[in-house]
Amino acid sequence: RESKIYNVMGDIYQRKGDQTKAISAFLVNARLDEQLGDARSLAIVSNRLGTYYRKLHNPQEALNWFEKQLEQAISLPDLELQRRAWNGISLAHQDLGNYDQTLYSLKREIKLASDFRDLSAWTLALSRQGFLYLKNNHHSEAVLSLKQAINLSKAIGKQAQFYSQLGKIRMILN
Repeated sequence: RESKIYNVMGDIYQRKGDQTKAISAFLVNARLDEQLGDARSLAIVSNRLGTYYRKLHNPQEALNWFEKQLEQAISLPDLELQRRAWNGISLAHQDLGNYDQTLYSLKREIKLASDFRDLSAWTLALSRQGFLYLKNNHHSEAVLSLKQAINLSKAIGKQAQFYSQLGKIRMILN
């Protein structure tokens, strides 16, 4: 299919470090996927475009693409693509300085990750939530989120980094 050709071209431009051409190729890919009604491919390329626009420090455009990803993922329905969309949405809102929307999006991501037991995604989202709480002076919520992240991290063998982070928070609070 023609849209896949543009996807491969975007990958090639990305590897060469030409973000402008990579984005152009992915935009054509998205337009063709939309015309073909290929919701899965459109959701995937929308995630890529959102990620690229975040790297280019354009969080509003990133947010637009992550929201398009969510819309497509819901239509499938695909819970993993929805979780990834909520992750991107939370990151874009964080870049925009929107505390309430970031927290809401993180909670949606945490719910989906917990529903299908994606321990890595669940742990990372809880950790991000904890640091968001900390940054906004919600210390008890920060500690609770990070303790949950530590407990989950034990199952994936990454508890050391979370103990270190929790220790930093305890130092801040004392």
